[in-house]
Amino acid sequence: FFSLHSGQIEVSGIAVDAVNDAVWMTEWNVGDYVYRYNLQGDYIGKLHLLPSPQWQQGVVAYNGTLMMTADDGNADRKEYDHLWSVKGGLEESFVRYEMTVDQVKDYGEIEGLDVDRIHSHLLILHNRGAIIRQGIPSGFYPGYNREIHEVYTFKMIDASSTTDKSNADYLRKSFQRNMNKEETQSLRGGGGVSDSSKT
Repeated sequence: FFSLHSGQIEVSGIAVDAVNDAVWMTEWNVGDYVYRYNLQGDYIGKLHLLPSPQWQQGVVAYNGTLMMTADDGNADRKEYDHLWSVKGGLEESFVRYEMTVDQVKDYGEIEGLDVDRIHSHLLILHNRGAIIRQGIPSGFYPGYNREIHEVYTFKMIDASSTTDKSNADYLRKSFQRNMNKEETQSLRGGGGVSDSSKT
């Protein structure tokens, strides 16, 4: 649930932030704010994102920082989506660009994300094959007869151990492509088989 008094009109992602004792919700339609609730579900306020990533899809809290996926690329124009981050717990904060998610097998949409804290992996869900118009499925791209869902795994590297320390004062983590075949999981449901050139 979410508070109508907040101005929020829908929820695209939700994350529990133990560092700030908060629950954060993103919104796909507008995206100017991330909405903050306490752990009991009471609305506390909203974090103003400067600038706001377009069409936010998912959010995860990691060490007091929010990482957000955004469906800000256009598959029709062969554009990839992006990963953004922002410090939680403030009334307003500048958003930081983290990564273009161009390691995917085809253009589509990145959706939810999570952190595997045991193995220090960032997990990003990516969908491909379906034509999406304003959040509504509208058929399939050539070579597909269903939508394919895949989870991509990225190794999180301690920036203090690298020569590039540009992120060390912010996230203290950077992302390194970690795309071994066994680490990319294809979540294949029913509904036919896609063209082999797209799998």
